[in-house]
Amino acid sequence: MRELRFTLSRNRATRITYWFPGGRKVVLLTVFHKTRPRETAQVERAKMARKICETDHTDPVHLTFDPMGDIES
Repeated sequence: MRELRFTLSRNRATRITYWFPGGRKVVLLTVFHKTRPRETAQVERAKMARKICETDHTDPVHLTFDPMGDIES
């Protein structure tokens, strides 16, 4: 598992966690805005997302997270 780090407008540090499962695939796991020196909860959330991907998904899956609480497939 890896982390892409970049800064958006207004110096907002943003992170995208991702994973290379093999072959020519990249799986984006989580996106979050950096708010603490150590983002332990975000790391655990990314690890859980990877575990779900490894065990439950065989075909490409697309889920869009809506910050209002809805998940769209």
